[in-house]
Amino acid sequence: MKPFHLASAGPLSGAAPLGAAGLSLLTVVVAVGVVRAPADGLAMFSGAAAWMPALGVLMGAAVGAWGGAGSWAGRAARVAAGGAALLAALWFTPAWAAWGSLPFPEWAGAVLAGLYLSGASFAPAEGVAGPLPVGVRRGALLLLLGWGADGAAAGWGILEPSPPWSPGVAGAMLDLAPRTLLMESAGVDWMRHPMVYGPVGTDRIGPGIRSVYAGPVAGSATLLVGCLLMAARIVVERRRLRP
Repeated sequence: MKPFHLASAGPLSGAAPLGAAGLSLLTVVVAVGVVRAPADGLAMFSGAAAWMPALGVLMGAAVGAWGGAGSWAGRAARVAAGGAALLAALWFTPAWAAWGSLPFPEWAGAVLAGLYLSGASFAPAEGVAGPLPVGVRRGALLLLLGWGADGAAAGWGILEPSPPWSPGVAGAMLDLAPRTLLMESAGVDWMRHPMVYGPVGTDRIGPGIRSVYAGPVAGSATLLVGCLLMAARIVVERRRLRP
């Protein structure tokens, strides 16, 4: 395994620079992250749904850059182990206690794992120059998309009047929000939670407009999709690298 030098993975590298666009995107992500910093454990945990795909991409890029030679299946196993370590790291945050207090923490874990594996399947392919800068750009983009989907139903807190959308549009946006998937799979009555009840106007959204995610179904489906995407990625890589 080649020695790693910090300059070779960052914007100072001539071989694989982040570039102005990548640096701008990373700056936006950091700034938005500071503004969106959650105030309590449950809010922090709910925000993990948007982070997991991005962390999957970054972990895949890091394994590709530092993991040395080996089969893509072996690297995928290291990516999965890295994801388990990331989830375990929540122990040191208020999000861990919030996770444990949920009605169905196991289905929340399945959703997080599925989102992580889905993101990891989009990690840079073997042989791509500068996998870390590529991974940072992809991860930042996925994170911004996740944040955008999470805030869309409430008009991102800036659209007026509040709530800004009709019940049908707001219901569809809630369905697309990673946070909704995570919290409803965990058994939380998310439609009545203060984080969305007022800002989204969920009192207008009845069962005829949208149905809540059921943990056993949504959690299992999300995990299955993540596993299938990773399996498809392994097959594609094997075929691409076949002599």
